[in-house]
Amino acid sequence: MGFGEKTISGTTSRGIEIKARPGAQVVSPCDGLVVFAGEFRTYGNLVTVSAGDGYQFLLAGLSTIDAKVGQQVSAGELIGTMGGGAPVLHLELLKDQQAIDPAPWLRKTS
Repeated sequence: MGFGEKTISGTTSRGIEIKARPGAQVVSPCDGLVVFAGEFRTYGNLVTVSAGDGYQFLLAGLSTIDAKVGQQVSAGELIGTMGGGAPVLHLELLKDQQAIDPAPWLRKTS
C-alpha cells in the first residue's frame, strides 16, 4: 500500500508498506534517537526513531525489537526483525507530527 491510498478500513494510509523476507533484519533509516519501542495499538511492535528537526520515522510490523528507548542509533543499525509467513513492514515519516510520503527519502541498494 502506498502513501495516501485508501485502507481497508476506509481511512487514508499515513505510510507505505514494504514486503519483506521472513526473518529479515530491519535497520534504522537514519541517525537518531529511539523515542518509542514496543507494542502500539493495531501497529503491533513499533519502533520510532527521531531524526531531529521534527522528523520521526515509525517502523511497524516487527516480530522482535532490538532497540531500546533512549538509544542513539546510526543509519543502517539493527532495530528489529520481521516474523515468518509473508511479513510486511509499515513505514511512516512524520514532520512535526504530520505524515509525509517517505518514498522520496528512501534509496534502493543492491
